[in-house]
Amino acid sequence: MSKSMKQYLLTIFYMGEIMSLEKIGLDYLRECFKYDIDSGELYWREDRPLSHFSHPNTGKYWLEKYGGKVAGSVGKIRCTSYRILKIKGFGTTNHRVIWFMYYGDLPEVIDHVDGDGLNNRISNLRASSLKDNPKNQKLHKRNTSGVSGVSYLKKYGAWRVMIGSGKDTIHFGTYYDFFEACCKRFSEANKRGYGTRDRLSE
Repeated sequence: MSKSMKQYLLTIFYMGEIMSLEKIGLDYLRECFKYDIDSGELYWREDRPLSHFSHPNTGKYWLEKYGGKVAGSVGKIRCTSYRILKIKGFGTTNHRVIWFMYYGDLPEVIDHVDGDGLNNRISNLRASSLKDNPKNQKLHKRNTSGVSGVSYLKKYGAWRVMIGSGKDTIHFGTYYDFFEACCKRFSEANKRGYGTRDRLSE
């Protein structure tokens, strides 16, 4: 599948999600959930109205089972773990519900600043786009230098510096000094607005 087709399908997905949450409405969501701003957790309300359910007894059973508990379950989307929930037959992620409840609107993409999809503190969420979201991607599992965009070329005994992936990759040359290569990578990353994860691994 081409990159442009993937971007198109993701756009359709996110726009459909935005329209679905907006159709459900803020008032309804606030009757369903309460958000703990300190922990970043989203909870099902213990006083969720029985009118949300097809029958009062169904509502009472649901409240006894889920009321006051963290909403959703942990699942993976494109290799990142998120809390995922279902509301009125519609599946979405906790962080998108949280953003919508907190700000009253929905951006195309919501990025987790620290890369932890389970850290839904509002200070860790920021509006992004399909174009910019990859800038804050995690360090690739095959990375051996501990710095995103810096890789060792054993054949030449030097460190290669780059940003991006695929056709969008930009190369910044090779350096025999690792520290110099890292400085070049950080400098170019800052110029281009790449994420806070461009740092030495801890």
